[in-house]
Order: sequence, then C-alpha cells, then structure tokens
Amino acid sequence: MLLLITVAVLLGVAATAEAASKTVHIRGKAYSFNHAEIHLVGATIRVREMPGRSAVTDANGDYDLEVPDDATITPYIDPGPGFNEIDLQTFHTRGQNIRNANFQTPADLEYQGLAALLGVELGPDGRPTECVVVTTVSARDVRGVPFDTFVERTPHGVAGATASTVPALPGPTYFNDAVIPDPAQTESSGDGGI
Repeated sequence: MLLLITVAVLLGVAATAEAASKTVHIRGKAYSFNHAEIHLVGATIRVREMPGRSAVTDANGDYDLEVPDDATITPYIDPGPGFNEIDLQTFHTRGQNIRNANFQTPADLEYQGLAALLGVELGPDGRPTECVVVTTVSARDVRGVPFDTFVERTPHGVAGATASTVPALPGPTYFNDAVIPDPAQTESSGDGGI
C-alpha cells in the first residue's frame, strides 16, 4: 500500500512538473514613447487570445507574464490614465522565454498627435478603426541587451532601410531624425521608425 501511495505521489509531482514546463515567460518593460526614463508603473499587461492572463508592471516598469507554450500570444498594455492601450506583435511561443518584449507607449497627447499626422481615423474609444503597424528598424547592438544599454545606444535605428508588406498596403511612412512621421521620406532615418 505504501508503495502505491509513493508511486501516486511521484506521478503527481511529475505531472505537476510537466505541466509547469508547458509554460514560458514573456518579459519586458513598459515605458513612455520618446521618454525611456518614464517607466509605466502599475500597468496591466494582458493577452488578446487569453483574457484571464495578465501581469502588472513593477516600480521599474518591468513585467513577467507566464503564458502557455506552443500558443499564439498577442500581449497588450492597459497602461492606466494618461496613456493609450497598444498591442505588441503576435508571438507564437516555441519552448523558450521571450525577453525584451518592451512596450514603448505614447502618452495620450502624443498618440493623438501621431494619429493626426498620419491620418489615422480613431473610433469613439480613441483606438484606430483599422490596424496600424508601427515598428523600428533597430541596429544589431541593441538586440538582446539590458534595457539600460538599449537606452544608452539611442538613437538605435538603421538609416536607409525600406519596408514592404505582403499583401501590398498603402506605402509606409518613415519617421525622420526628429522622430516625426515624414511622408516625404522614402527610407528610414537614424531613428529607424516606420
């Protein structure tokens, strides 16, 4: 009888360990667009595909979100008053943690200004009525580094890059070196913003 109980306990421990290994962590920092020194404290990081999953940013704006492995995950930030909700890219977890999944979140006024400059229609909730993709073409020396190093190496864009989509979408707008969307630019600046 004792042997059966021991085997049952060991199987339970093994099942728990196996279940735990079927998750990965997405980690990063939430900070203000153009103001990396302003960390978004107490913001909630959520997952579009899993409404029950969330993590709250700490005093440094850092978060650690545990999610299932082998799953499609689109993290987004509910930053609280003064900032606008944004989504990160959609990830498919593949057995490894994802680090430096940072939220560069514009304050409401910057968000509205960028939308106006780019001609993005906002709905009654203040969100774009259609999908908007914003990205940065980054230099290699900011890949896989701690956040402080990432900030020290700003601006970290790659000048001269171009973007395209499949299927084709209206042409991209590149940010100039002053970090302003500039429809006259035909390629990225040292800022790297698109």
